[in-house]
Amino acid sequence: MLFIAVWALTSCRKTEVQELFDASPEARAGERLAELQDKLVSGVNGWKGVLTTSLGGGYSFYVKFNEDNTIQMLSDINSTTSGTMKASTYRTKWVMDASLIFDTYNYISLLSDPGAKVLGATAANGLQSDVEFEYVRSSQDSVFLKGKRYKNNFVLTRLSEDEEQTFINSYTSVISDNTSLISAIKFPYIQLDGIQNKISFVVDNNSKKVSAEFMGSDGEVNSLVGKFGFDIYGFTFPIAMQVGTSNFINGVIKDNKLLLIDVEGKQTEVKSNDVPILPILTTFGYNKANKRITSDAIPGVTANVHIFNKVRELFTASGRNITSMYFAFTNSTTAIFYIGYNSGASAFVASASYQYTQDGNKLKLKRIGIDGGNNWNTRAVQVAPVDNLFGTGDEREFLIDWVSSQNATIVYPIAGIISASNPLNMLYGKLGN
Repeated sequence: MLFIAVWALTSCRKTEVQELFDASPEARAGERLAELQDKLVSGVNGWKGVLTTSLGGGYSFYVKFNEDNTIQMLSDINSTTSGTMKASTYRTKWVMDASLIFDTYNYISLLSDPGAKVLGATAANGLQSDVEFEYVRSSQDSVFLKGKRYKNNFVLTRLSEDEEQTFINSYTSVISDNTSLISAIKFPYIQLDGIQNKISFVVDNNSKKVSAEFMGSDGEVNSLVGKFGFDIYGFTFPIAMQVGTSNFINGVIKDNKLLLIDVEGKQTEVKSNDVPILPILTTFGYNKANKRITSDAIPGVTANVHIFNKVRELFTASGRNITSMYFAFTNSTTAIFYIGYNSGASAFVASASYQYTQDGNKLKLKRIGIDGGNNWNTRAVQVAPVDNLFGTGDEREFLIDWVSSQNATIVYPIAGIISASNPLNMLYGKLGN
């Protein structure tokens, strides 16, 4: 009787298990693999793929999966990969789950290739990208995968026939045109409901990253980063980039404008500004990322004198060559104007040091010393533009602020130390550390 009872209980449990699962684990694995394989080859016009990397930004691909497990591929890595079709092979295989494996070398492999073969890559691990991907899910037009090692997102979106032809015939030129337009947006920003201040929104064509920064109501700078790949319309975020309550999935070039598209289809224009969006004091100061104003020649600024240019001109006229020149905050109370120069085969330094106090953007400067070799005084004619602005021992008042250039080629921030009594008297230049 006991044997019969145990047998009956065992039979009951086996039936319950069979009812719980319609098929064996092997059968279910086969079904999921078939689902992935069928989905990939169903893209008769190919797929747009966008992949993020751990050490770099995002990258886009045109990928065509064939039933014989071969593929054709283009990529936005560089102008060669966007214009030269790469043939390789792939497999779908069960490795803990349905997986897509690129088993011969292609442009996706290039991202994980050891060595600095792609911008930002390391000698050991490339950009820390994957060639094996776990199948997460799919929709009618998309396939979502995740890298097995680095867990980066790889999203495939089905292409139309016209889109495929644009990838094949014009991908390189489209990227070139779109990046040129993006680069021409000077100090780009967006404005969103719920965020009072303008939001700096910088698209870095080289790193394939977007940085969004804005000053919060608490006075702190909020910084966000998104990774993207270039497509034939602009660029795509494989995972939506959230800024405030907006979740952006695309950047589209339309009517010579860059428009951000969110998940609800709402468009936000990326606009141009005359000066950087964030206050200068968030990035320039003795304890900030940039401590120096460098001596690069900058056209298009309205000022009485470009002091760096004038000093260089006067040194050249005296038969001397400047090798280094900058203004820098050395600590919380002192600053320096430094000039390294050659006279014949000999190298010299002329420098002036200043005591300063700062209250927000307001700056008070007073010269308190010169270099030990007395070169500043010896070169009095050449350094006169500096002394005319900063003085030789009297305290003078200035404002620290951004300065604008009317020259369209100048798209980087220009810092200015501007006379409080005459705003056209200033020292200005590119920031440095």
